[in-house]
Amino acid sequence: MSIDQRLRERVVTLINRGMQISGMRLQYADPDGSKAIAETSGWFASSTNAIETVFPNASHAYRTTLARALNESNTGVRVAKIAEIMKAMLIDIDAGVVASVADVARGEVFDDFLDHADHYLKAGKVGPAGVVAGVAFEDTIRRACEKNAILQKDVELEQLISALVKADLMNSVKATRARAAAALRTKATHAQWGEFSKNDVEATIATTRDLVGRLLAS
Repeated sequence: MSIDQRLRERVVTLINRGMQISGMRLQYADPDGSKAIAETSGWFASSTNAIETVFPNASHAYRTTLARALNESNTGVRVAKIAEIMKAMLIDIDAGVVASVADVARGEVFDDFLDHADHYLKAGKVGPAGVVAGVAFEDTIRRACEKNAILQKDVELEQLISALVKADLMNSVKATRARAAAALRTKATHAQWGEFSKNDVEATIATTRDLVGRLLAS
């Protein structure tokens, strides 16, 4: 499953707890009411975080629906609506719809990282640019492997690139560029600043953008 299983289980737990909370009578004047209020507030925070984690784009329908629900003045109605949002989200997760949304969002996040790398380059900070670009490249390769059911944990980048080639997800030309980016990743993370240049970082950024567009955003 592309969406982390722990996140799915968390959503299920939140839905069940939300149903319990929505059936509670919150006695705000009661001495024990503070505990119920605090628990409900925590549920709102956890539920909002879960939805925003799956849909980081604030303009997505789930996020705009969540925003309207959070504006409800009645606590019980607010809880019930957010619980229903998560039920619908769970259906989409199980149907595989959310996976593609998450991949697109992840691609947008990688674009932000790569933009930062570009800014470092323009400021003449080749070392930091190499680190950021290298990290984004490696994460892209590993995410691409996860998406295509290729075991990636504790596997070297070189082997993962070969696995993507074998799976017909990368041709020989792109594999050569990917291996060059992997080499930069190693040099940058070991602070071998003199071992790579501005051109190397630019090539890694371009390679990573290409991979994100082809392997994660589709």
